[in-house]
Amino acid sequence: MLDSVVGLHQTVSLGVLDMLMMPSQAVFLKLKDQDANFLYNNGLGHTFFKGVLYGCVGFFCGIVGQGIANLIMTAKRSVKKSEDDVPVPPLLKTSALWGVFLGVSSNTRYQIINGLERLVEASPVAKRVPAASLAFTVGVRFANNVYGGMQFVDWARMTGCQ
Repeated sequence: MLDSVVGLHQTVSLGVLDMLMMPSQAVFLKLKDQDANFLYNNGLGHTFFKGVLYGCVGFFCGIVGQGIANLIMTAKRSVKKSEDDVPVPPLLKTSALWGVFLGVSSNTRYQIINGLERLVEASPVAKRVPAASLAFTVGVRFANNVYGGMQFVDWARMTGCQ
């Protein structure tokens, strides 16, 4: 499929739908045989496509995950009630929050991190000392996970889901 998209790119200009369906891994990844003038629209289209994809995955995983958590909370409360019980979070509101969070925040952070990793991997230091590139990747992804977790908790509090 990638070859057909590349062939299409070489013969005609890409439409909006074609840009959205590009099967690249990140906004900074050029397609095979693409010239140095990477189209700005390709990056925007790809970021939008991945945002929608991650948003849908986040919503449906939120339904499953929050649904299981709500079932466990309800089952526990039917056995043993406590004054310290927090309210059961709303299923659809929490799932929608997961979808928006993954589509907007996680997608944006992923695109930025992927671009930074590509810059570091192409640097002369990383070519001489491959462990430097690995250390950068581990560090930046760890920091991203910590930051993303804190950001989701803030979003959940702002929306009333937590």
